[in-house]
Amino acid sequence: NKSPHFAKSNRISVGYCSSDSWSGTRDNSSETFGWKFQGHHIVQAVIKDLIQNYGMAEADEVVFGGCSAGGRGSIYNLDTVCG
Repeated sequence: NKSPHFAKSNRISVGYCSSDSWSGTRDNSSETFGWKFQGHHIVQAVIKDLIQNYGMAEADEVVFGGCSAGGRGSIYNLDTVCG
């Protein structure tokens, strides 16, 4: 039994890899103790790729979320996704 609400939907998953709740925009420096925090840029690149290569611009609805730090990061990036 397929859900009639999501039968024609697509789903992507981006593994959490930025250690900054998808919110960072900083290169490594002494202020960041040599760490890079690029999570926001990763989200921007994923959204750009989905729009340019997978037709996301034609979507009627987008469900955007995550769990744990990724969930918090989805809140931080709502303006970018809904843009």
